[in-house]
Amino acid sequence: MIIWAAMISYTSSVSGDNIPDLGVIGADKFAHFSEYLVLGILLIRAILSQGPKISLSWVVILSIIISVLYAAIDEWHQVFVPGRLASIFDFAADSVGVVVGTLLYLRRYLGAKDKAV
Repeated sequence: MIIWAAMISYTSSVSGDNIPDLGVIGADKFAHFSEYLVLGILLIRAILSQGPKISLSWVVILSIIISVLYAAIDEWHQVFVPGRLASIFDFAADSVGVVVGTLLYLRRYLGAKDKAV
């Protein structure tokens, strides 16, 4: 999870001049959604691997809050990168990715628990 978050920060530090234009409408939003979907999955997985210290509801809430805060900080960071800017639409794509990733992993986690019983 930490390596993935570092990769997000690294890619956010790339100058806007060095980002290729794929020529596909919405490709950047899909990239934001995808990278934060993975972050959501990795974070909830990491928290759950620590054992049952808090309720599952709090694990989900905590995972989403931490990931969305990370997305906000990442967007703010881009203001200081040449050729980049903060975008509420990128933040929205990040946030939706986090929620979808967290809920997908939760569904898998709960399904695995049901099969174990």
